[in-house]
Amino acid sequence: MATTAQIAANQNNSTHSTGPKTPEGKAAAARNSTKHGLSGAFTVLPHEDQDEFDILLVCLRDELQPGNGHETFLVELMAQSRWRLARARRLETAMFDQMLTASPLPADPDQQIAAQLMAGGDRALATIQRYASAAERSYYKAHAEFMKSRKIRNEAKAAALIDEAMIHAYSSVAPRPVRNEPKFCTAPGENLALRL
Repeated sequence: MATTAQIAANQNNSTHSTGPKTPEGKAAAARNSTKHGLSGAFTVLPHEDQDEFDILLVCLRDELQPGNGHETFLVELMAQSRWRLARARRLETAMFDQMLTASPLPADPDQQIAAQLMAGGDRALATIQRYASAAERSYYKAHAEFMKSRKIRNEAKAAALIDEAMIHAYSSVAPRPVRNEPKFCTAPGENLALRL
């Protein structure tokens, strides 16, 4: 349990925060724990091209034409998965380059990430391949879910069109006239002459 003096000292120290104040500083601090960008929340790494990712997303949206919020989410997930898969493939190539050349100070950011991963142990390549497989599975799972959603939406749209066509067809048909049939006191087929 903290004493009153400790609590007062903590409160006083908290007013002298040395954390980032600008948006750029806050963005940089948010990337502090990023090691390879293959897990966790999706982000385009600083050395990657944000415009290229945006183009990928626009191309997928144009190609798949999401019809609702769920499908839009799935398209975004597919774009992120494809980006992560490409990143994993680049890092895998950088690791192989590191293994073959063993240059001490790589200049390429992907090479630097690969060097850090390889410094962490002999399972680095297996780790990259695991992340690549996960990204690939995520892409195909989102694609399958997207196609299922589109099929359901198209079936509902077709059913609505059929219903609308049926209503239109029945409303354009002239109503049949109601015939007033004569009322007989005799049962059908009964001979009136026999009753007299």
